[in-house]
This record gives sequence, C-alpha cells and structure tokens, in this order.
Amino acid sequence: MSLITSLKKPLFLEKNDFYIFLIRDFFHDVRPFVQSSFDGFNVSIFAYGQTSSGKTHTMEGSNHDRGLYVRCFEELFDLSNADATSISQYDFYLTVFELYNDQVKDLLLECNIRPSKIFMGPLGSAIELVQEKVVNPLDFIQVLKSGLERRGEDVSRNNMSHLVVTIHIRYSNCITSEKLYSKLSLVDLAGSESLLAKDISGEIVKDFLHVSKSLSA
Repeated sequence: MSLITSLKKPLFLEKNDFYIFLIRDFFHDVRPFVQSSFDGFNVSIFAYGQTSSGKTHTMEGSNHDRGLYVRCFEELFDLSNADATSISQYDFYLTVFELYNDQVKDLLLECNIRPSKIFMGPLGSAIELVQEKVVNPLDFIQVLKSGLERRGEDVSRNNMSHLVVTIHIRYSNCITSEKLYSKLSLVDLAGSESLLAKDISGEIVKDFLHVSKSLSA
C-alpha cells in the first residue's frame, strides 16, 4: 500500500510490510503535511493499493490503533489550541462523500435537518456537500462514524469506490477581521486492481492529478 500526498507536487510514501507496521508510523510520515494544511495550504493525502492491502485500515484504524482520519484531526486540534488567542479562533468542519461510477454520494446528508453546505471543486464542476462543524476529537469521531455507517457494508462496491474525508479549517481574527481557509482531504482510493482494469489508455496518474487538483480548488 502507498500513501500519495499532494501539496505542490505528488510525494509517494511506501509501506510494503503491512502486517508489521503501525499506523503511527504512517502518521509520522504525513505529519508535516498536516502542519502545512494548518498553515494555510490545501493538502490531499491518497491511500492507494490493491484490495486488502490495508488502505481502509490505515485510514480508519481499529480499537487498538487510531487511523489517519482521527490522528490528523487530533493534530490539527492540538495545533489550534496552541495557536488560538483571546482575539482569534479556529473552526473545523467535516465533509464526507463517496465517489462510485462518477456518482457522488454525500454521506453526511442526513446528519442535520437544516445542514450547512459547501461547494468543493473547480468552478463549473463543483459539488455541493453537507459540512458538519466538529469542536473536538470526540465530536469528529462521532460525525465520521455516522458518515461511514451510511456508506454501507457492500464490500464489492466499497472496493470499487473512492471515499473522500475532508477537514475544512477556518481561522478568524476579531480585531483585524482576517479570515483564512484551508483544507486537508484524506482519500481512501478504490482497489488498484479495479482502477487498472479500467485503465485502457494508461491515464491513472493523470486521474490522480485531476482529483488532487479538484480537491485543492
């Protein structure tokens, strides 16, 4: 399994011996990119590999080893607590969607009767998603869990779909009226064998870059 991170250019991080590594090892590798998202850059991290190579486990984790979703938010939350002052604050929002056969399924659509929404992607092809405000790691875990439950348990479908979890970071200063926005997108890609089966013209890398560009818009 590989993690592909995107800031200004792709960086591939390999972990081949899935059964002997801990998720914290992966988090150590991607931690600088979490810092970059906090600093105002739009960052995307892709988990790529064959089905059963450990992508979803790495992202979601287990009862004994927290996944990258939670670890990344915990890091952002800690950074915000260290940086916030009496005149400034950070707010975090979460969006979760599944992409299957070019169709988008908003997994937080039923979380709120009157949801707040956000547009993601470049002009002309942006998608409208429900965004849930999360105020601490426990809140994040609960909202994320509700979204993952809506994805369902169809293993074959899940293996052929992409899951995109995005943490939206909003900073505001009540004295200067300064407002900043950035986001960290964590993407659990479909099994690479599913992608390769469709890759007639060798366009997989271009697709990665296109998705990354859309998430960074």
